[in-house]
Formats: sequence, structure tokens, C-alpha cells
Amino acid sequence: MILIKDFKLLINSQVNLCGKQLSLVCWIYCIRIHKNITFLTLRNNGILLQGILRDLTYVENLKKESYVQLIGSLNLRDSRNINNEQQLGNVEFEIQSLHLINKSNDLPFEINKAH
Repeated sequence: MILIKDFKLLINSQVNLCGKQLSLVCWIYCIRIHKNITFLTLRNNGILLQGILRDLTYVENLKKESYVQLIGSLNLRDSRNINNEQQLGNVEFEIQSLHLINKSNDLPFEINKAH
């Protein structure tokens, strides 16, 4: 398993790391819960990465800006799902396990909303 503490390392190595088991340390930037799947936008060093979480038991304790360690694999997105506005928009992280390092408190204002 490869430990990634800085998403800048993923930018140049993302294709080489696809399919390999990784451990990421990052903050939860956004949480989008759907019926059987949760999409997490992960943030590290100002870089965003989409995470896919299929085990909904992890979701109940998550809040935006919580600090987590994730284990999973990096996968290339289908061409129709590529997000060209993000540096890591052509890959997504399939989360197999989630460890909550530090749960954030309720924030007094929305940190990632445009004015």
C-alpha cells in the first residue's frame, strides 16, 4: 500500500497509481449522499479529488472539514465523467475503508460556498 499525504504527488503519478491500493490522508470538502452511494470531494493541499463511498455506515459520522485517512484505489473515470475543471478530474478514488482522524465541529459559516 502506498501512503499519499499530499495530493500534489497524485498529479504527475495518477495514471501509474491507477488500480493500486493507496492510503490517502485528507479533509472532507463536500458530501453528496445518493440512494446507495456517497460522493465525497476530498481536499489536500488545495487539490480536490472525487471519492466514491459505497458503505453508508461511514457517512453518519462525517462532516465537512473532517480529517480522515482513506484506503482504496485510484481509478480512471469514463470519458463522459471527466471533470476538466479539476487537476485530478480524470480519476476518482474508490474508498474501501475510512478512518475518522478528527471530526470537525459545526462551522459557523459555509466554508466552501461562493459568496
